[in-house]
Amino acid sequence: LDDEVGRSGGPGRNQHGNQQWSHERCLPAKSRGYTFPMTPLVPDTADDREPELSQRADRRWGPFAATVLGGWLLLLGFVAGLGALLTGPLADSDLLQWDRQHPVDLEQVRTATGETWSRIGSGMGDTLTVIGIAIAVGVVLLIARRWTSVVLLATALLVEVTVFVSTTMLIARDRPEVEQLDVSPPTSSFPSGHTAAATTLALSLAVLVGWNTRSTPLRWFAWTVAVLAGPAVAYSRVYRGMHHPTDVMVGLALGIACVAVAFLAVRTWLGPRPDFKYIRTSTAVEEKKR
Repeated sequence: LDDEVGRSGGPGRNQHGNQQWSHERCLPAKSRGYTFPMTPLVPDTADDREPELSQRADRRWGPFAATVLGGWLLLLGFVAGLGALLTGPLADSDLLQWDRQHPVDLEQVRTATGETWSRIGSGMGDTLTVIGIAIAVGVVLLIARRWTSVVLLATALLVEVTVFVSTTMLIARDRPEVEQLDVSPPTSSFPSGHTAAATTLALSLAVLVGWNTRSTPLRWFAWTVAVLAGPAVAYSRVYRGMHHPTDVMVGLALGIACVAVAFLAVRTWLGPRPDFKYIRTSTAVEEKKR
């Protein structure tokens, strides 16, 4: 932060010509020792920090796009590479024999209660469910002018759906040879799109809750749901005969990775990290003067 910004207490310009804010705007309300506003992802007692993230964003779209594209290419290469191994050299391995047999074993122990709960679990990853929740949350965030949250949510979901669709076009894998309890989508069995989408949405929402609320119980609840949502959808999809276990495992990993790519991209979009050592020192001096 330059001296002009520190003296004025309002918005100024850094050496790159981008808008930055005074140290008072970069710190939580109680001016406690703090590192970087986006680092904490788990619940704590800090005040909500999303408004200050959006206010100080440099909106560096070039590096942001480069981060997203690089992450997208890495994910597509990794997921498609795994798919090629599973449908090629590893097709007759012990792992893949278990992978094909597990849905058959589950079919033999299905119950009415299990089918009901698995229908609910599978529904959590339906396209309409994910899109509906994302649009509703996005509208609320736009009204509240929480730009950083909107960028993270949109980026994570966009990366997920494009990597998933691209992989299904490259990798052709049949669904399990069992009775399928859901209508089979016109895509390959690999990877599980339901699992990937549900995991991406749930984890993204947990991050947003951590940025936008002060309630520690609510933050813990959001992260608990985020941790459980992906595995619940994954098990439900295998139980209902829609996927092999390896399909949902890769889908789960894809969802986690998409949120990580979006998080890194948003940090790039926000611009350079503020000098918090300078900020804490200046704040302490001002408090002594008062």
